[in-house]
Amino acid sequence: MKRFTFIMVVLIGFGFTYSSHFRKEYYAIFESTELEKMESLANSLGTKKNSKAYLGALKMKMAGFQKAPSQKLKTFKAGKILLEESITKNKTQVEWRFLRLAVQEHAPKIVKYNSELKEDAAFIAAHFSTTPIDLQKIIKNYAANSSILKLSEFK
Repeated sequence: MKRFTFIMVVLIGFGFTYSSHFRKEYYAIFESTELEKMESLANSLGTKKNSKAYLGALKMKMAGFQKAPSQKLKTFKAGKILLEESITKNKTQVEWRFLRLAVQEHAPKIVKYNSELKEDAAFIAAHFSTTPIDLQKIIKNYAANSSILKLSEFK
């Protein structure tokens, strides 16, 4: 019985991270400019397992909407720590690399967060076919307007 409970807890935790419905909602908010929705999502992510990468990328995006430069930098750094920890723990997770690429491509040069752009783009292209279909669609949509990630790499 204990083993069954453990397996269910693990599956539920991973189910949150890889849910197609969750991804659709997350990326819709991530791509938006609606700070209230981002804050609401960030609050709910803070209580979920396996959500550090999502929360980190969202915090970095939210930093751009803050007024005080010191607060922008503080929020960006906090998000960076969460995302980088997630990538360090699971270097083969395509989605975390995609989130980092999306943030790095649009991060202000002053934060000096762009050193993994080419590496992440190559990794995403190399592992694209093994990603879930819903994530493939998200990546393709992003690549259509990206200067780093090329749509031609995913055909």
